[in-house]
Amino acid sequence: MKHYDILVIGSGPAGQKAAVQAAKAGRKVAICEQLREVGGACVHHGTIPSKALRERAVEEFRVLERLKALGSEHEIPNVGLAALIGEMGEVVKAHDRYMAEQLRRNRIDVIHGRASFETDAILNVRYTNGKTEQFTADYFVIASGSKPRKLDNVPVDHEYIFDSDSILSLAYLPESMVVLGGGVIACEYASVFALLGVQVTLIDRFELPMGFLDSDLTDRFIASFSNRGGKFVGNTEIREVRFDGIA
Repeated sequence: MKHYDILVIGSGPAGQKAAVQAAKAGRKVAICEQLREVGGACVHHGTIPSKALRERAVEEFRVLERLKALGSEHEIPNVGLAALIGEMGEVVKAHDRYMAEQLRRNRIDVIHGRASFETDAILNVRYTNGKTEQFTADYFVIASGSKPRKLDNVPVDHEYIFDSDSILSLAYLPESMVVLGGGVIACEYASVFALLGVQVTLIDRFELPMGFLDSDLTDRFIASFSNRGGKFVGNTEIREVRFDGIA
């Protein structure tokens, strides 16, 4: 079994930073990542794609506002989100190359496979071909990230009912959308789609969205969201979610 001083599980921002810092301190380091590319959900499903969509939404909205000021009519084109995001794929690829080069430059081994612990000092890694290999380490850093939480009463089918990962695969902008939850990701997507002209209703079980913030900030968010045509419904529990057959 190959031995490392530190073995990091997950190559997202946390795992990548931990591995690089350990390598710079002279430790023998490896990263285990189950996906083909490094970067984790942040690069491929979360932060970079969502921020790219937001920038395009803001850009389109500013064009719309300028044309309205000039007395011209203009609508945001009803195209797939991939077209709105633009060159996001190239941005992600460039970031992949940058991170891979940084890991190589710091002599960090990258192990692509699914990790599970045999003992507290032995890590099993299953590769895509079904074979397994074991590694040992003095220390393990678990930075496996997160994924959208599944709820029994929200049957996500990725066609009509989406989660925060699959929402960016929409083939077109819908006329209306209901966003469940009042956290950071929910509020971000609700704001972006409202900016793109979608009728968005944001529903949360708490009185205010992003309740960890000061009330003056949440009040300003709700006011801005409402000005863009959005609607916030608080103190509401979700009993059932289903597609009504109307696309």
